[in-house]
Amino acid sequence: MDPVRLFLLTLPLAVAAANTISCPAYTSRTGITDGPITLTSSTVTLTNTPSTGTLCTLFTTQTSLDGGKTFYIPVGRSYDGNDWERVAGKYNTLEYTCDGGGSCTVDLPDWETNTYFVTSYAYTLTPSQTSARFFERASFGASPSMLSEATTELQMAQWIRDQFDESLTPLTSHRAYFRKRLSPRMLEMGKYGRTGPKACDMNSRWRNFAFTRKDAVISSGWHERNWPIQPHNATLETKTVSSTTKYLWRFAGHIRTMLDTQPLVSSTDEPIEDGTYIVCGVDELPGSVYTTEDERKLYAKFKITIGDDCVDVKGGNPDVNIDEAFLADEDTAGGHVVDFSSVSTGELPSIGHQFPDTVKLLTKADYYDENTAVCDAFPDPEKSDYRTTGWIYSPYYEGDNATLVFMDEPVYARMPDNTYRLHDRRYTPFENTYENPMPDGGGAMTLNSVYRDINSYNVDDGELLPVDVDDNPRTKSLLSGNEQAIFCSNGPPNVFNEEFCHLSTDPNACVRMGADDEDTVVVIKLTPLALDKINSYGNRTLFQIQGLDFTDDTELPCGEGAVSRWVVQEGVTSKSDCDALGANTVETGTYQTFSDLLYYSVGNNEILRDVVMYEKFQGSGCHANDINKYGFAIFDASSTCFLNVHPEDLDVYFVRDEDAIPLGAGGSISWLNSGLTMDDWSGVIDNSALYTYYGRTGDLLKLEDMMESLQIYKEQGGKDVTRAPTTSPSEMPSYGPSQSLFPVINPSDTPSVTPSILPSSSSKPSFTDSSSPSESPSDSYAPSMSPSTSFPSSNPSSSEKPSQLPSNTPSISAEPSTEPSDPQWPSDAPSIAPSLSGAPSLAPSVSIEPSNSPSTIPSSTPSISASPSDIPSMSAVPSLEPSQISHVARTFNDNVFHSIANDPDIAYVILESEYHGKTGGVLVCGSKNEIAPDPSEDDYFDYWTRRMDSSPSEGEQKKTVWTRIALEENDQLAQRIAFALSQIFAISPDFLAYSSLSEAYTYFYDLFVLNGTTTYREVLKNIAYSIKMGMQLSHSGSTSLRYNYDRSNRIRFPDENYAREVMQLETIGLEMLNMDGTVIKDDRGDPIPTYDTEDIVTFARSWTGFSIARRRGNYEELDHLQSNWMDPMTLDGQARDWFPKRDLLDGWIGDRYPLCSDLPAKHFLKTGATYKLLGKSSQPRYHFDNPSWDGDETINRMTLSPSSNLYGLLCADNGVSCTYPSVITIANDITCYGFECDLDTVRVVQVAPNVFYEYVRKPCVHLAFLDNAKTVYAGSTANSFARMCANPSEPVATTTCCTDGSTFPDLLCLYTGDFVSYDTNYERCGSDDSNICDGSIANIGDCGNCCDQKRGYNSRLPEYNYFQWTNGACSYQVKINLDSTVAIVHVPEDPSTIVQYVSNSVKNMNYFAVPWPTDPFLGDKLYPNIDNQCGNGTCVEQEDWTCLCNITVSNSMAFSAEPADANTIRETLKIGAFHPDYYESGYYNSAVVHSSDSSISIFHLTSVNDYSEDTIFMLSDEFGGETIYLKNLVSMIEIGDDVNDYYTAPLRAPLVMRNPLSFFDLVKPETRDAYYETEAVIDHYMHHPNAAPFVSMQLIQHIGGIANPSPAYINRVSNAFVSGTYVSNGITYGTGKLSDLKAVVAAILLDQEATAATLDADPTHGGIKEPIIKVLQFLRSMEYQPTAWDRNIYPKLSSMAARVGQMVHESPDQFSFFLPDYSPPGQMAQASLFAPPAQVLTLSTTISTIEGFFSLVRQGLTSASGGFGSSILGSGSSLSTGDYSSEFSQFSLPLLVDSVGYLSFSPSGTTTAEQVQEIADLLTSGRLSADAITAIATKVDAEADLDTKIRLAQQIIATSPEFHTTNLHNRNGNERLPTPVKEASSDPYKAIVVLQLSGGLDSFNVLMPHTSCSTYKYYRNAREVLAYKEEDMLSITNNDPDVYDCDKFGVNKRIPILKEIFDDGNG
Repeated sequence: MDPVRLFLLTLPLAVAAANTISCPAYTSRTGITDGPITLTSSTVTLTNTPSTGTLCTLFTTQTSLDGGKTFYIPVGRSYDGNDWERVAGKYNTLEYTCDGGGSCTVDLPDWETNTYFVTSYAYTLTPSQTSARFFERASFGASPSMLSEATTELQMAQWIRDQFDESLTPLTSHRAYFRKRLSPRMLEMGKYGRTGPKACDMNSRWRNFAFTRKDAVISSGWHERNWPIQPHNATLETKTVSSTTKYLWRFAGHIRTMLDTQPLVSSTDEPIEDGTYIVCGVDELPGSVYTTEDERKLYAKFKITIGDDCVDVKGGNPDVNIDEAFLADEDTAGGHVVDFSSVSTGELPSIGHQFPDTVKLLTKADYYDENTAVCDAFPDPEKSDYRTTGWIYSPYYEGDNATLVFMDEPVYARMPDNTYRLHDRRYTPFENTYENPMPDGGGAMTLNSVYRDINSYNVDDGELLPVDVDDNPRTKSLLSGNEQAIFCSNGPPNVFNEEFCHLSTDPNACVRMGADDEDTVVVIKLTPLALDKINSYGNRTLFQIQGLDFTDDTELPCGEGAVSRWVVQEGVTSKSDCDALGANTVETGTYQTFSDLLYYSVGNNEILRDVVMYEKFQGSGCHANDINKYGFAIFDASSTCFLNVHPEDLDVYFVRDEDAIPLGAGGSISWLNSGLTMDDWSGVIDNSALYTYYGRTGDLLKLEDMMESLQIYKEQGGKDVTRAPTTSPSEMPSYGPSQSLFPVINPSDTPSVTPSILPSSSSKPSFTDSSSPSESPSDSYAPSMSPSTSFPSSNPSSSEKPSQLPSNTPSISAEPSTEPSDPQWPSDAPSIAPSLSGAPSLAPSVSIEPSNSPSTIPSSTPSISASPSDIPSMSAVPSLEPSQISHVARTFNDNVFHSIANDPDIAYVILESEYHGKTGGVLVCGSKNEIAPDPSEDDYFDYWTRRMDSSPSEGEQKKTVWTRIALEENDQLAQRIAFALSQIFAISPDFLAYSSLSEAYTYFYDLFVLNGTTTYREVLKNIAYSIKMGMQLSHSGSTSLRYNYDRSNRIRFPDENYAREVMQLETIGLEMLNMDGTVIKDDRGDPIPTYDTEDIVTFARSWTGFSIARRRGNYEELDHLQSNWMDPMTLDGQARDWFPKRDLLDGWIGDRYPLCSDLPAKHFLKTGATYKLLGKSSQPRYHFDNPSWDGDETINRMTLSPSSNLYGLLCADNGVSCTYPSVITIANDITCYGFECDLDTVRVVQVAPNVFYEYVRKPCVHLAFLDNAKTVYAGSTANSFARMCANPSEPVATTTCCTDGSTFPDLLCLYTGDFVSYDTNYERCGSDDSNICDGSIANIGDCGNCCDQKRGYNSRLPEYNYFQWTNGACSYQVKINLDSTVAIVHVPEDPSTIVQYVSNSVKNMNYFAVPWPTDPFLGDKLYPNIDNQCGNGTCVEQEDWTCLCNITVSNSMAFSAEPADANTIRETLKIGAFHPDYYESGYYNSAVVHSSDSSISIFHLTSVNDYSEDTIFMLSDEFGGETIYLKNLVSMIEIGDDVNDYYTAPLRAPLVMRNPLSFFDLVKPETRDAYYETEAVIDHYMHHPNAAPFVSMQLIQHIGGIANPSPAYINRVSNAFVSGTYVSNGITYGTGKLSDLKAVVAAILLDQEATAATLDADPTHGGIKEPIIKVLQFLRSMEYQPTAWDRNIYPKLSSMAARVGQMVHESPDQFSFFLPDYSPPGQMAQASLFAPPAQVLTLSTTISTIEGFFSLVRQGLTSASGGFGSSILGSGSSLSTGDYSSEFSQFSLPLLVDSVGYLSFSPSGTTTAEQVQEIADLLTSGRLSADAITAIATKVDAEADLDTKIRLAQQIIATSPEFHTTNLHNRNGNERLPTPVKEASSDPYKAIVVLQLSGGLDSFNVLMPHTSCSTYKYYRNAREVLAYKEEDMLSITNNDPDVYDCDKFGVNKRIPILKEIFDDGNG
């Protein structure tokens, strides 16, 4: 019989007197039950429990369908004298009404059929048990010393308070813990960092053992299967040294030690013969520290492979010993010796982990300075680059069987005791934290790591594999001429670190310029000397033109918009000397104007500067007397003297006809001194066939681009394909210039998809890149000099300056591009056209005068060559500098390339950031907890590089970090919270691949540690930006449909994975909940879902635009990858969806945000205005500015006057200089100054020559539909043109005036990027209607200073379009899709050409969901669609099956009188408002306090002084924690023809709904708004009514250990979540912010339900302990002690997910290990109760868990006998019980065979019972009964010694249910019967086999109309780019055309079986 039923039949019958029920006497901890209770009605009265320690439960029973089982169903309970309350489970919605007098009433369901019982319990704990119980939840387990720390609730509250106080309990960062101990032996540099320190440098390490673990890995260990290397091995060699026979052990050919006796095999004493051996095992201890051979085999082994056996070498790992005299013979030995014999022992401390003397640390800071000559002869670890062994795609890959043939010779040290040690190279990362980022961003390290010559082969090996650089992860092009080993370490600024970034003026400061680019580049500077040598080497004619004179046609400096040229006058240091150089003098105002223009110009050309005349500061400009002057000199604020010269003087040209002009000597032509005239010069610039503009003197060109532009390599396939490098130049002659190499072209030539290196119609270059065809020739006045790495422009640039935006239209080019465009990242990289930046400060000195002699001053740049050049030098003196440039060319022109590349007067290496003009003001940003290692730590962690010296076991290190912190650190509560959060926000390393990485995962886990005591919202935000979660749930790289279609004409929808899981798993769950966690149901009793498929699709659009951060150095990453698997993702506004998004509550994302049109005038000077530092770069992070503006000397910039208040704030002068804060927010309004007073807004402002800030306005939103929109247009000509609607109140377009009705508009702007509102446009046009352009304007006339904003409309890159105002009206329509979603359609006054993404076109697929009215009976949406003829004509039916509907906008005030209450206001008003004080004083009246609610304040416009649309309500939000401001405006839209009565009551509701809101202005979308929208989405999740109960329930389960908390408990915790505060014992937790986790966790741990030990007696209270938690608890409580042998590199807990079902960093997927609502079948499911950890309780994990505990107790932490540990020593021995206490007396250290730790618990009790009780209290918190204690004590008492007793007691208690769960268990003494074997069925065996096939089937492309069919066009229109063409189909004949008007259909040709079926008559 069912035991529950049997038990119930024995109970006494209880009769309820008048349905009043009292519980039995409270005398038993296991319970006394009365019942069944006889009821007379459903209403019963229950008497409360009398006191603390008492519990009464009310329950019913339920019988299984087969009648074989009876289930316990909880109904209610009272405990500790409290009122009766609801309990979790089936009856969690019952309501108990309590009278406050000790009793409660409840209506019992099904009282006539159900049987009810009551059970009473009495249960209390001792103080120590109470403390253990508390720490069971609040920590990873109580240690014995903690049993007195939390015996009362007050102590618990104080402990939690102290845990939350970081000054008392600092948080332990997992990443910092890892990096502090990160000091692996490393043989070579990697992309992530360098090896070192150098032998003579401080903190170099020195070991006394010959071999290392790394040797074994290199020799025989794991290798990446695609890594084609021949591992190095050890060699034994017998030598006569100083007349003595020595036995030399070498590794990789280098001596490790010299032995006096021949090595022997340990097991046989057989001598080991000379030869090469695989090293198959090493311990990093010398064998000499042990006395026995067995010890050496275990702890100091040195093993080699002889035959097929891995054998121990006798004596273990040998000591280092050398003969210095022998080493001096380099031919036979090699190696270096450093003399430390005179270094004091105090400066050589011992730091070895187990035996300190085994490793020494050099702490003498000045040793190198004292021994420079000797030390400089040693190998430099920074140059240890072994990429000959590298990745197969490396251009340096040498084919199979490559070896580390160039491993550096070792360095030995003679120690003070005359022993020898080996230099022990380690990886040396640097500190790069938020607080202390690397000052140069790692630039110096990157420069020093530039590839040195590694290839010594002197033959041309034709079998070497060709390399395609598109697949080459190391360098962009083989002709780049360099390959650096180490990435720049500068972390990109992001939303988390940007406020901590610093401005660095370090000359080596670097910033990553691209995700897959090198950070260094080989450049040439256009100087006469360089040009002369290039001409000589390459047989080309490049010349600097100088000495031009001004003529009547020459543009003069003072002309409006004129470009003037200024040459730096070296050596002039005073104003008077400078002024004297000029041919003219100018007035003071003119002088100051040019001084300002030159001082603030942004350029790195050290020789000259080009500036544009414009009004830099208000009132500046040329004096009338100076209009016609030129040739004057200016001494600017930087004390630099500039002399004005002809605007084309010092231009560099390629001269094709050597006879056309007299060629000057030394790379320069002195024009007028050569007998030439200025008329001749006019002929030059007009003859592009003979003269090609190449740049300006002083400009930089990339070496690879110069070689390509000169077409030296054209015949060999260009720069992108070559073979692996050789140092051997070709014997073939150079390829000389040919006229055919530079064909003459004109605009009628065939368009090319690449840029031209030839000029167009100007003498100036275009720095525009182009990689896509354009629709018309470029209007640029100069050639495009390089292929693009950025994005195309859809129409010609009409700017007189070059455009960095590539063209959508074909560039007039001579040849195709070989460089792909990456439209996702607009590149600001200059082309091969001359850079406007100059050479670096470390570059060779330059002169504009020719020189025929070599420089005698050595270059301070990185050396140019790794070895003496093989190429004859043109210099009179051969260069002795080794080349820094790789020998990569293998074409017929090797001689030319090598000559140029290895000439220090031509080529040198600089940082790419310097090439792009960023040096001098680089923003350096650190990463959280990116600390430097502690050099004294020898117990190190290793890096996994997937290279030859790595092993996958290193992936265990992140788990070791977690385990050690959980066991050892004090911040136990924070770590428990972090572990709970890690299971809610779960990722799977195995799923993500590269699971062997450690640092990136510790960084991810730190997101929980560091934010787990802030708010849940902050955790969610950090996780949303995490690349780990971005990859796990695939929103990284998700892009909007518009973006995909704009870029590639492809239909690709946003990824929906994260949008779904963030709701389901992390924030709101699946079903609507009350605050107490109970499910809300609809009228039919069904749960109400929190979201549907439409919501997923909507929110998927809000998670677009997240991009992986650029790879950098200084942290662990796979060497061959460009991916950054650690740093936060960035947001790319281009890829974001820009359209409205409905929220989950039928509102809009953006509700309660103010309208952007309500921003006050000069908001950029108002309180709250935020400015973010950009540094020298003017390229904004949050806005879309033309990338070509960055670094352009001629751009008209918004420069702040030093007299400006804004300047003062951004400068932040500290009394010495400006400090330039990274982020500054204006605290109080400031007044405008100068031009600031004439602006509507600013974007980027210049504060100093090298300092720019970006203005980021407050968040605000836009109405999707307007009733007063104006038409704006973008484009400069009719064929590159588009219009759309714009809000006239917002500054989104350029001032455009059509004076007196002109049809050629003029552009006006005060600076480049000056955008204004329509009203400002009107004012600037003279406030005259006749000057405003009409809506049909389709061109631009005079662009004045705004030419940089004059460009054709770009449909592929709409965010970079610049619009102009017109007075044309603009209206709206919507296009309604079949699925009820709508797309916005703009209808300009002239609708001939409309912006694509708002057009009525199939190209506008930007649909979004709206809240349609629903059918009151069926619940279906009511909307126009083709099935109802678009609402019976309400809208227009279109061919693409959409309905086009007109829109009517209606704006009105919501309240004309005081609203009733706060709820009415919140429910009615959805549009936010700015704080009234944000406006000018007096704009709003003082607050009017609501008559019945003083928390509501009402603000009226002063001008109205009554209710209006602009009235503002100030009140608290629903949660009471946040003040909100709401505008008294309701904006509605009506869809369709309002004359049509189809959508009218009573049959249908009118199509009226709220006007959608969006953060994006469709005219000027910005990345800024993507960030704001993301914040709003996160807030929406957190403000959702489900967030508090859903999150609270999970945290209670994980932290509180209560699987089924009562509704009241959940409600109390939810309230703490909402309010952000919790008070207990007079202590307040939390900041008052929504989702404050301190408040939530305090509520979880201190709630009466958590602290009431009485509830442990409730059968449904508590829960199963999480598997890994109980393992950690066991380890902590039983005082786990690591052995001396334990090392960080050894795994601790191994394969725990497989063994026990759970382990950090081993989650199987995003659903973690078990679901929070998992309900096992049977009792739990019948009672609707949860038991989450039961989901991983299998037979396997149950057995493995018990085995693991037994092994742990008996043999320590090992893999033996099914232990939780790992076999670290490989002994494979089976350990005897207790084999962790033996000591070797010589060292007095506990040594454990194959174990890393053991349990050291020693009880304080004197009797066995006391000792067992102490163990039980620690492990079961008092739950183990006295009877059980006695039984265990009796059992263990039979053992003789105390240790055995303790181990036996630990094992027994480890098997008890009280240890594995957190509630009591009632042992009835009955024998548990085995489940009977089920008889075999006579039915035949059947099995269902399910095959899950990858892939998908597009059903719409299975059967389709044939192309010959008239209906094919409808199919094509609907499917667009997905439509199949005839060649994609197999035709089938329709024999019944009456059924369908088609003679033929097409079936997918990939499914030919369909055609066969049909043709056979079976279709």
